Amino acid sequence: AVCEAKALDAGRETAKDAGCAAATQHSGALIFAGCELQREGLPKWTGGGDFGSQMHLGVGLRVKAEMFCCIEREEKKTEKNSVGGGTTTTTKYFYEPGWVDYSDLDSKCKRTFHTRNLQKTCDVSANPGWPSGAPTGTTSYATRIKVGNYTIGESDMIKQVSLNTPITDWALPPNTRRWKKDGVGTFTRNPE
Repeated sequence: AVCEAKALDAGRETAKDAGCAAATQHSGALIFAGCELQREGLPKWTGGGDFGSQMHLGVGLRVKAEMFCCIEREEKKTEKNSVGGGTTTTTKYFYEPGWVDYSDLDSKCKRTFHTRNLQKTCDVSANPGWPSGAPTGTTSYATRIKVGNYTIGESDMIKQVSLNTPITDWALPPNTRRWKKDGVGTFTRNPE
């Protein structure tokens, strides 16, 4: 963080303020340009699944998909045997209910368990599969954006644009009662 701050300070001292017009006279030089992001050329993104008909025009789209399930945690303990050498490993399994990101479902939200104590701990007999129609978690960015009169095609620069602002104009998917809107940009799937 300190090195990054020093590099930014050094850049500010040498950068030329190019304004928002295309600045060919500064070609090859480090420039500073605080310009508006142009809507022209931005892709339209869809949420996928039941939200496939909803469109968003923007630099990118992040869909955060989670499922509430019973999470298995494993605790291993290895002890040296008192007789005969060698070791013995004991594995204990613990369960707790919680939200799991789509990308971690296979490792944290398992369909089969090592104990039958789930009903007591998580109030379930087994974790459900990913619901049909539910979008999966994805993050996508445009390959090119226009800022002022500049075209940026460098993916590392484009990915500096935050995708944390919720989309507020999406409605519940049409022809489905499977979803409820919880808040700004947040939807929950109703149990079937």
